[in-house]
Amino acid sequence: MSGGPETVCPWEEIPAFFNPGEVRRFLVWMEGRIAEGHAAECPARAGELDMGFRRFRHLPSGDVWELSPPDGPAAPAFRPAGGTGKFE
Repeated sequence: MSGGPETVCPWEEIPAFFNPGEVRRFLVWMEGRIAEGHAAECPARAGELDMGFRRFRHLPSGDVWELSPPDGPAAPAFRPAGGTGKFE
């Protein structure tokens, strides 16, 4: 990384989305980050293909964030992903 200000991920945790419209607006925003080359969607981990989790890498920093499924037992949320953040 360059060591400049872009190496710090500017994304903020969203502890809960309260309705489907919020999730849709978030995904439109994230698609914009992907189109601009600032983010990429990571492939699902083994065993999570049908659980609905989605992960996104902030490319300048390498940080990986997770969007929990909207139909899960809790409200969907967007937060830093645990573990190593390495998704091949």
